[in-house]
Amino acid sequence: MEELVSGNYADRTEKNVRDADATLIVSHGPLTGSSALTMKIARRLNKPCLHVDFKTRAADEAAADVTAWLASCGAGILNVAGPRASSDADIYDAARKLVAAVIEKMR
Repeated sequence: MEELVSGNYADRTEKNVRDADATLIVSHGPLTGSSALTMKIARRLNKPCLHVDFKTRAADEAAADVTAWLASCGAGILNVAGPRASSDADIYDAARKLVAAVIEKMR
């Protein structure tokens, strides 16, 4: 963990994307706000980035796709991003289930 001099969330987001091998963005619907910024930064930095929309895919269904994507891009360090729980009360549980399922599939 490294403290940034700037308190700007865009600076933090860029550092997280830059320092990771790949970024997984989760949401319930289209990307907005800082999640959309995360995708934009990943594209600009030419970093692998995958968006999982839980409105169209359940966490357990998406786990196989995420696992295959991680293997194809050779990611060792994964940045997981998405909306705050204050704007999406169900996102934490969905993201936790997805990450747990991916870890289980990678064992």
